[in-house]
Amino acid sequence: MAANAKKLDGDRTIALCLGILTSLTASRTGAVELDALCTELDASEESIDEALSLLQSIADERSGARIAIARLGSSLSLMGDAGRLAPLRLTEPEANALSQALKRCKLDGDVRARISRALDPVQTSGHADRLLAGDALFGGFFPIIAESISIGARIRMRYRAAGQSAPTERTIDPGFIEVSGDAAYLAAWDVEKDEQRSYRLDRIDDVVLTDDSVIDHPFARRSTAESLRDHGDTALIRWSSQQAIDSCTWAGLDRDRARALEDGGVEAPVSYTSEAWLFDQILAAGGRIVIASPSELRDRLIAYAR
Repeated sequence: MAANAKKLDGDRTIALCLGILTSLTASRTGAVELDALCTELDASEESIDEALSLLQSIADERSGARIAIARLGSSLSLMGDAGRLAPLRLTEPEANALSQALKRCKLDGDVRARISRALDPVQTSGHADRLLAGDALFGGFFPIIAESISIGARIRMRYRAAGQSAPTERTIDPGFIEVSGDAAYLAAWDVEKDEQRSYRLDRIDDVVLTDDSVIDHPFARRSTAESLRDHGDTALIRWSSQQAIDSCTWAGLDRDRARALEDGGVEAPVSYTSEAWLFDQILAAGGRIVIASPSELRDRLIAYAR
């Protein structure tokens, strides 16, 4: 057993917590021997106890679930699934946002380097060094918005809605962030209007944390299809056959409004937030899918294809 009884710093405590959870998750029985764990993590029994105390004080923000680790004699056992580690699959924009957020955190250099290496596989477009202020997906205020959600603080922001020439001030209780196509949205409660609203992050002009706490609101989480209809544009798309539309898995496809055509084709509305995504789908179909309307969208598709 290692004899490292000195006071743990923040980075070392976090490393021990992750090491404990990793070992318990990897164990087929969900249990590990304390002596073996101390040797593996190069830590004293006192350090392990300190890390365990921290782990068992953590609760999930949404579900309230806590990590439960039982110490029975010389053995540690993981109780339930709250403390199990699972791989997190990030999209490229999510990885880029996390990379920028990490630069604002006071982490040990080795810890930051390990996380950055883990993000490398999804940072393929060369945008990893873009500042969030210039990020088309998360805008310039993602860190402070994420903080307000985490601590439950009401915020004031300046926001420019579609069609507005200048931003206006809103007071909101932030709820959660959702990504739909190539845009990210903050679902929040408009305090003055007393109803849920959705705000594109890249249209937020300024954010200030207030001293007030949020109030519990009945937030409604929309399905992907509902989110696309609320946030996106809609086009009338034509498929060459019923089989072609049946094989289509687009979330924004409104099958309830599909209409059979005399030539055997099918037309239906499709909601989307990424025009490039829609164009790629149509071009990949090799003529089996075309845009029926609007005509200006067809013109942009032609220019895109060129």
